[in-house]
Amino acid sequence: TTTTATAAAATTAAPATTTATTTTAAAAATPPASTTMAVADCKGVLGGSSKYDVCDVCGGDDSSCIDCAGEPNGAAVVDDCGECGGDGLACLPADCLGVAGGMAQYDACDICNGGNTECSMSADCNGVMGGAAVYDACDVCGGDGTSCVDCQGTPNGPYIYDMYDACVAG
Repeated sequence: TTTTATAAAATTAAPATTTATTTTAAAAATPPASTTMAVADCKGVLGGSSKYDVCDVCGGDDSSCIDCAGEPNGAAVVDDCGECGGDGLACLPADCLGVAGGMAQYDACDICNGGNTECSMSADCNGVMGGAAVYDACDVCGGDGTSCVDCQGTPNGPYIYDMYDACVAG
């Protein structure tokens, strides 16, 4: 009795499975004409037309992720000088070597990027570091000693020319 019941159940079950499979295959092959499958767009609207743009923005216009060079999701940015992809140094003043934003400067010896060792650390009478100008006998910086000589040729001497053009003690 037990064997008969199991066989009957197996026999009954098999046609049901076959029928179900046949029905499913037929439904997949020819969907009913009145039923259309609506697909939701990226905004969740069934049958909507919104799509993701190159910036991965739903309904976007491809511009929200464009860098200054026009590349979607690019890395180029406008620097502090207003230059796309620049290093931010182009608009800075050049140092004495001509490098924009550089750190080189003239040292006390007036040497670009020098170490203050190429000259004497004292200034001459004109204020030039390491310069050669000195005061002459007439107390003129860089002078030749002739601007203060008296008519006898003595620097800062007491002799002067009188109204008759004679050299006399003054």
